[in-house]
Amino acid sequence: MHAALRCAVFVLVLLSGAGCKSFQKLLHDDEAVARVGDYVLYRAEVEAMVPNGIPAADSAVLARRYIDTWASGKVFLLKAEEQLSKSEMDVTREMEDYREALLKFRYEQHYVNTHLDTLVSENEVSAYYDAHKEDFILQRPLVKARYANLLPDSPELGRIRRMFTSEKPEDISLVDSLASATAIKYLDLTGMWVDVTTVSGEFGKDWKVLMDSRKNGVVEEKDSHGNICLAFIPEEIQAGKPAPVDYCESQIRDIILSSRKHDLVRTLERDLLIDASAKGNYEIFENENSSE
Repeated sequence: MHAALRCAVFVLVLLSGAGCKSFQKLLHDDEAVARVGDYVLYRAEVEAMVPNGIPAADSAVLARRYIDTWASGKVFLLKAEEQLSKSEMDVTREMEDYREALLKFRYEQHYVNTHLDTLVSENEVSAYYDAHKEDFILQRPLVKARYANLLPDSPELGRIRRMFTSEKPEDISLVDSLASATAIKYLDLTGMWVDVTTVSGEFGKDWKVLMDSRKNGVVEEKDSHGNICLAFIPEEIQAGKPAPVDYCESQIRDIILSSRKHDLVRTLERDLLIDASAKGNYEIFENENSSE
């Protein structure tokens, strides 16, 4: 075994056998906490990776995990240096390519952050939706719903039941008030479209089963604790139909901004080449031996 590897194994075995107290002593009393070959890990490096304010036992576990990860990486590095040829260990080109790609990415991000128009109008959203409506076909229904989980002996259960499906503003206001005050959980989702699984998940069942169990738009069941789960679904958009534009608005805005960003970067690349060429910093050399 390579001498450096033998030393690495010895260090890992030593640390593996150390108890929590001895490990903490090693971590806090000595400057160097581990060595693999000629590589040394210092206490400050480990402490920088451990969050402040956590219990001592958790701190020791995180520190040990970091040391193990560091040592594993260094063992692999030593083995690579031992087994790979000189040409295989030459990573100059890869490092330069990575540096170039990283700097290019960072400048693109800087340019986009300072030049991207992030304002997307309602007209732009509507125009995109109309042109790509087939992209927003629903895989599951969308619903508007009201849901409540109530104790079976709740004094307001009867009134909430009676008015849960009412369309009168005063009844709706009273239901909201009663359910908010007495229900274990209450959701009023009647002002927005939501995926049907948002409601079926409250019942712990498949959405198709939930929709089939409706009676006049209402689903009522007892949960595993004997509490009353009550849902009213007054509106539905079935699967296979396009989602409404207001449901897709956030997604459409992201698509539009992503397209703008792509166009902005392409324009930047073109303009930089044109500018470099105009300043004499970019030229293509003609091959004199090439045939005309």
